[in-house]
Amino acid sequence: MVTLLLGVNLSAGVFLYVLLDGTGPLSLLEILFWGGQIMNVVGFGIILVARSLRRTRSGDKAR
Repeated sequence: MVTLLLGVNLSAGVFLYVLLDGTGPLSLLEILFWGGQIMNVVGFGIILVARSLRRTRSGDKAR
Protein backbone atom coordinates (compact mmCIF):
# COMPACT_ATOMS: atom_id res chain seq x y z
CA MET A 1 0.00 0.00 0.00
CA VAL A 2 2.79 2.40 0.90
CA THR A 3 4.64 1.52 -2.31
CA LEU A 4 1.47 2.16 -4.32
CA LEU A 5 0.96 5.56 -2.69
CA LEU A 6 4.61 6.49 -3.20
CA GLY A 7 4.39 5.53 -6.88
CA VAL A 8 1.22 7.58 -7.33
CA ASN A 9 2.83 10.54 -5.59
CA LEU A 10 5.94 10.36 -7.78
CA SER A 11 3.95 10.00 -10.99
CA ALA A 12 1.73 12.93 -9.99
CA GLY A 13 4.81 15.03 -9.28
CA VAL A 14 6.43 14.13 -12.60
CA PHE A 15 3.16 14.87 -14.41
CA LEU A 16 2.97 18.31 -12.79
CA TYR A 17 6.62 18.96 -13.62
CA VAL A 18 6.08 18.08 -17.29
CA LEU A 19 2.82 20.05 -17.33
CA LEU A 20 4.59 23.14 -16.03
CA ASP A 21 7.46 22.43 -18.44
CA GLY A 22 10.05 22.86 -15.70
CA THR A 23 9.65 26.64 -15.83
CA GLY A 24 8.63 28.79 -12.92
CA PRO A 25 9.69 29.20 -9.32
CA LEU A 26 9.17 25.57 -8.29
CA SER A 27 11.99 23.06 -8.49
CA LEU A 28 11.45 19.38 -9.29
CA LEU A 29 11.62 18.38 -5.61
CA GLU A 30 9.06 21.00 -4.62
CA ILE A 31 6.70 19.83 -7.36
CA LEU A 32 7.18 16.20 -6.28
CA PHE A 33 6.41 17.24 -2.70
CA TRP A 34 3.29 19.24 -3.53
CA GLY A 35 2.08 16.64 -6.03
CA GLY A 36 2.44 14.06 -3.29
CA GLN A 37 0.53 16.21 -0.81
CA ILE A 38 -2.31 16.74 -3.29
CA MET A 39 -2.55 13.02 -4.00
CA ASN A 40 -2.49 12.24 -0.26
CA VAL A 41 -5.43 14.58 0.36
CA VAL A 42 -7.37 13.17 -2.62
CA GLY A 43 -6.65 9.59 -1.59
CA PHE A 44 -7.63 10.26 2.02
CA GLY A 45 -10.91 11.81 0.87
CA ILE A 46 -11.66 8.81 -1.36
CA ILE A 47 -10.96 6.42 1.53
CA LEU A 48 -13.27 8.38 3.87
CA VAL A 49 -16.10 8.44 1.31
CA ALA A 50 -15.71 4.73 0.58
CA ARG A 51 -15.78 3.87 4.29
CA SER A 52 -18.89 5.96 4.93
CA LEU A 53 -20.64 4.40 1.92
CA ARG A 54 -19.75 0.92 3.12
CA ARG A 55 -21.09 1.73 6.60
CA THR A 56 -24.42 2.97 5.26
CA ARG A 57 -24.81 -0.06 3.00
CA SER A 58 -24.04 -2.51 5.80
CA GLY A 59 -26.42 -0.60 8.08
CA ASP A 60 -29.20 -0.90 5.51
CA LYS A 61 -28.63 -4.65 5.23
CA ALA A 62 -28.79 -5.06 9.01
CA ARG A 63 -32.28 -3.56 9.11
